[in-house]
Amino acid sequence: MILRCRCAPLLPAEDCAGLLGTSEGPRAARLMKLRGNARRQSLTAEALCRELYALFPAPKAPFRLDDGLYGRPMLVESPLFPSLSHSGEWAAAAIGDVPVGVDIQLCRPLSPRVRGRIFSPEEQDWAGDDVERGMRLWTMKEAHGKMLGVGIIGSAPFFASLRKGEIRRSYGDCVFFFPEAPEGYLLTLCAAKK
Repeated sequence: MILRCRCAPLLPAEDCAGLLGTSEGPRAARLMKLRGNARRQSLTAEALCRELYALFPAPKAPFRLDDGLYGRPMLVESPLFPSLSHSGEWAAAAIGDVPVGVDIQLCRPLSPRVRGRIFSPEEQDWAGDDVERGMRLWTMKEAHGKMLGVGIIGSAPFFASLRKGEIRRSYGDCVFFFPEAPEGYLLTLCAAKK
């Protein structure tokens, strides 16, 4: 399994203008409709993905990112799997030779309605009133849904358990990693096991 993950602050607006022409198909059309910070967030994540792609050993196709099923980013003519995320003033990207999902989130309390909709009763008990635990579960669920290509609502619920510094699902074939994140943010990477 080869994985690369990185986060960075959003690019300045003037740097993003030159990146608009590098996307393909439906992705390019969607990016053109975005404005302001939303466009900067998406283009910064895409720029990070391009940098990570360059780190993979050759031979490989030229970098071409498009939106696949359910809007999941995909690399055209490449066996590699990308994932993009952004929150606030930061963006993240991951790429792997197995399906991956990445999520970066600004730590903030989740509403009881959201917690009740997304977390199982056991997960709600585990997180309690701890904002970081709640957001860690949230980033795990987001990253897991992205790895599956179905998003947070479509992903199967799981209970996180701690084992040797890695949190893994209690079932299934994926592993969670927690790369260093900027202060006030959490970053989670989920990768399918080979």
